Amino acid sequence: MSIQRGRPSEVADPVASWQLDQVYPSSLGDIRWARLGGARHRPVVLLHGTPFSSFIWRDVGRALAQQRQVYVWDMPGYGQSARSADQDLSLGALAGVFVELLRHWDIDGPDVIAHDSAAPSLSAP
Repeated sequence: MSIQRGRPSEVADPVASWQLDQVYPSSLGDIRWARLGGARHRPVVLLHGTPFSSFIWRDVGRALAQQRQVYVWDMPGYGQSARSADQDLSLGALAGVFVELLRHWDIDGPDVIAHDSAAPSLSAP
């Protein structure tokens, strides 16, 4: 990780610089996501846990993108994705949105790296 030096007004906000440039209208609201790396590389999907966002993957994702096609996304209710008081954020609901995204991305059998509570959502119905 690099350390930025300078006066506070000169140091960029790292969270603001991590922008997910794509939107998928899922069953639980708009999901923000991004793809890093070349299309010819084998895909890997990075899943964050709670109460985190894809921001935790920023350094890992950029490094992996040198040799992989990396998909990052913010789960419903977190980060840059839509949130509402009545959202179903159960493991089953999150797993369902993950399946929606895999279909949307048209990738079959990607490698998946999950952090924290994201791991159980991979095996939820």
